[in-house]
Amino acid sequence: MRHFDSSRPFEISLGLSLLLHLCLFLYFYYYNPDSFKEVENPPISVEYISPHKDELKIEKPFSGGDKKGTVAKLKAGKPGAPMAAPEPHPLEVQKTPSLPGIKELTPSLDQLTKADEKKGGEGEEGREDEETVDLDSTDFKYTSYLHGVKFKIEGVWRYPEAAKRSALQGGGVVSFTIQRDGSLSDLKLLSSSGYPVLDEAILKAIRDAAPFNPMTDNMPVKKLKIVASFEYDLVVQRIWGQ
Repeated sequence: MRHFDSSRPFEISLGLSLLLHLCLFLYFYYYNPDSFKEVENPPISVEYISPHKDELKIEKPFSGGDKKGTVAKLKAGKPGAPMAAPEPHPLEVQKTPSLPGIKELTPSLDQLTKADEKKGGEGEEGREDEETVDLDSTDFKYTSYLHGVKFKIEGVWRYPEAAKRSALQGGGVVSFTIQRDGSLSDLKLLSSSGYPVLDEAILKAIRDAAPFNPMTDNMPVKKLKIVASFEYDLVVQRIWGQ
């Protein structure tokens, strides 16, 4: 009886493993050959849809184009028929408004003269010829102006020294007209003080105070007639309205 040599167990195990694999390969190859065939992918069904002629638009790939940068397009219908190149729209450039020069901004001497004449005569047609007011009138159109007239007269009105030494006292009433430019006209003595020296001092004070300030635009008259009363008293002298 031959004994099995157990000194090479690895070679024996390897040989048995190879023999087992060979038997399995032969079994599957002869009894199940379909498992060794190449698996093919199942076919994919594709449905072709034809586009409508009106929706067909073929654009030519851009290849630099012409100098204007336009690209030719194909019309629907006949293949290969190029569309007419669209006309380029001109760019709308807004014009920079020109600024007025120095000559336009600076009025000439003639323009200034005409403006002064127009200002001086503005509204003359709508103004009354003349209006009579007291020197102490409370009419808001004349109050400020009359205050300036009274202030100028008081600054030059003096009590005559000869009348003071003679203790002459009394009062007089005068009227005078002021034009729109402030000039004085029609100075009259309406009521005498009883002493010519005092009357003359009243008239002299009004003449010395003239010309007065020009009338303001809110004064609706061409000339203003003013009535004022002057009182001479050894204690106090004053001016007031009629």
